[in-house]
Amino acid sequence: LFHTLFGRSGFDFIELLTNIFMPLGGLLIALFAGWALTHSEVMKEMRTSETWFQVWRFLVRFVAPAAVAFVFLRTIPQVEGYLFPAIGALAIVGAFAIGRTLLAGNRQEQ
Repeated sequence: LFHTLFGRSGFDFIELLTNIFMPLGGLLIALFAGWALTHSEVMKEMRTSETWFQVWRFLVRFVAPAAVAFVFLRTIPQVEGYLFPAIGALAIVGAFAIGRTLLAGNRQEQ
């Protein structure tokens, strides 16, 4: 069935799905932890200083999603090289950050 539909064996197809859904899940978790959790929720769990919180928030908001998006785009079989995944990762994180910033600005104006 898998050979006729996808040109792959069943295990190759499962590996392809794993290569897509694992980085996608990591990307969504990083974006949620960095942008949706409030300052008080994170500080309650981390029990750390404000300086370490700021470092953590920057890493979780920008570095981790960019790295995971790069890995995700790099696993696509048709993509060769590193330029497209790097630009794509920065575009994904940048678009999300700009969108969240604009939404937060609209909420404050209302």
